[in-house]
Amino acid sequence: MSDALQVLTRRFGERCRQNCHELAALVAARDEAGLKLLSHKLVGAAATFGHPGLSEAAAAVEDQLDLGGWPDAAALDRLRIQLAAVADA
Repeated sequence: MSDALQVLTRRFGERCRQNCHELAALVAARDEAGLKLLSHKLVGAAATFGHPGLSEAAAAVEDQLDLGGWPDAAALDRLRIQLAAVADA
């Protein structure tokens, strides 16, 4: 892996740690717009950096929001777990 890619990958992991806190705040506030934005960003970024589980979990949350409802607890829990796993990697 090139030095530049290693730096970007490290930054993505750091950003995921921040996103864990952001996710908790968005869920606590039931901020649909903020949660949609975060999940949308995670779908693409996670796929780019080789984290399909995180990308799929974020897509599930985004899809539920697109359908006009608040994501169910299982989808939110899966996103939390996947995000934490990447942050701790």
